Amino acid sequence: ARSIMIGVGLGIFATSIRYILGIERSYIGE
Repeated sequence: ARSIMIGVGLGIFATSIRYILGIERSYIGE
């Protein structure tokens, strides 16, 4: 159970980081 929760947490964490980096890149690009 813990391994599943950790996997889901890391997945959401990685997705949020990519989303934030994408916003920063688009903002700086403009």
